Amino acid sequence: MTDSHHRLVGAALLLSGCASIAGLDDRYVVGETSTGAATQTGTGGTATAGATGGAAAHGGTGATSTAGGTGGAAGAGTGSPTGTTGGAGGGGGATTPVDCLAIKTAQTSATDGDYTIDPDGPGGIAPFVARCDMTIDDGGWTRFHWLGAAYVAGTDPLGQILHQCDVTDTTCLARIPAAATPTQLLVKDVSDSTHAAWTFGGSALGTALLAALRDKTQYCGVDINFLSPYLSTSPGTWCGSDGTCDSFVYTDGSCGGFSDWTMMFDDDGYWCRTAFKMGATFGDGSWGNDCGAGDHAYLDDCECSDEFGELYYR
Repeated sequence: MTDSHHRLVGAALLLSGCASIAGLDDRYVVGETSTGAATQTGTGGTATAGATGGAAAHGGTGATSTAGGTGGAAGAGTGSPTGTTGGAGGGGGATTPVDCLAIKTAQTSATDGDYTIDPDGPGGIAPFVARCDMTIDDGGWTRFHWLGAAYVAGTDPLGQILHQCDVTDTTCLARIPAAATPTQLLVKDVSDSTHAAWTFGGSALGTALLAALRDKTQYCGVDINFLSPYLSTSPGTWCGSDGTCDSFVYTDGSCGGFSDWTMMFDDDGYWCRTAFKMGATFGDGSWGNDCGAGDHAYLDDCECSDEFGELYYR
């Protein structure tokens, strides 16, 4: 079987959506598209680029070779000495999906797992592997932040960039990729196997939450306005009695009376009843110091440093 046939099969699988995106050969993951068809004539044969293709295909001797629907150069056809038409050349690689939602949209049967994504598209940060939740609320959630070990006091809770983390890392204090335009946030309490989800919306609190989680914009706002989850499976009492949060803090210690790096999404700006928190400590010896500077939790009802969790965007 010829190499051109192998490449044709790979391209066909990609275009049909039947291949798992995470495990694709790199030949089919990278590559950019350009518009227009072009034809070059080989010895005794013709090669034609597809409707959306890159470089012209190159015909083999006595062969006709055609590029796939989307991609770069087509492979050379292989003809017989009598000039019989050869096989179609393989098309170039499809563009890597920007996030887990794009994968789920293209392949509705996609399941939870690790997939290759490229949030800023071709030419920027190289594609990398991210963990996707394809189940909760129809799936399409991209994990960007997780804590699986004790939070180290004084560490910036959003000090990393997602592509710097490996999906197998115990902890990744990253933020939503800068090129992403998410509308929803999912918080998982991994310790208790529960979760809750919010829509950022256009409120002051939702806007501040997204600006911090994506753009690293510091904010200290207590009792601003309500932001209620549209989905929750947690039986605990966090934020208000119904899970409604109205405060968000992300600071290096320069606002709100905090003494060091702190991040909290809760209902009062202190260490108790938080949707998620890290380092919730005040410099005046009150409230937050009840748990200490290494405090962390997800969907928490006032316990100190007792839960690990993950944040996802969609």
